[in-house]
Amino acid sequence: ALLTGKPATLSGEVLSWEQELLKMDVDGTQVMVPLEKRKDFGVESVGFQLAPLPGGARVSVSGILAVGASPEGKPVFILRMSGSKDLKVLPGNVRLEKIGASAVALASFFRNLACCAALQ
Repeated sequence: ALLTGKPATLSGEVLSWEQELLKMDVDGTQVMVPLEKRKDFGVESVGFQLAPLPGGARVSVSGILAVGASPEGKPVFILRMSGSKDLKVLPGNVRLEKIGASAVALASFFRNLACCAALQ
């Protein structure tokens, strides 16, 4: 049963990305983000057009936050987006930064190598 619902923007880390559900960690709390639009009775559900993100990616998601209870009585947090524009990838993705830093270091190495070879 839903306890509350209000607009919210949450930032966190992707835990998993499935076809219909994004699970994210927001300061140690798991939040589920459905990747399909809510539908009216008898209407096909259409998924958001989003490319899957790897675990660890940092995101900001806006939507309506609903708090429910699991069968065990634990709180369940669900953030429902209105469209794909509500999900933004944030800078500071560790994996992407490492790849970028490695590419810059490698390019610098080859530039220096070419410079030294030209001097000889």
